[in-house]
Amino acid sequence: MSASTSRQDKCPICKEEIEISKNNWVAIQWKGVKGIHEASVKRKDNLVIEAGTKVHKHCRQQYTND
Repeated sequence: MSASTSRQDKCPICKEEIEISKNNWVAIQWKGVKGIHEASVKRKDNLVIEAGTKVHKHCRQQYTND
């Protein structure tokens, strides 16, 4: 498997692998990008996420609600 076919296989928040077969992840949409960006500014950690990026559901919840 080439790096280009499995490029986004880790959650950018926790850096852990995303298992596609499990139902514990979401692909971030534009509204989610905005929420994560706002949380990143508050946290001052410069996390950049694009629409379509896969993240764990619990990571997104914790990241945006802390």
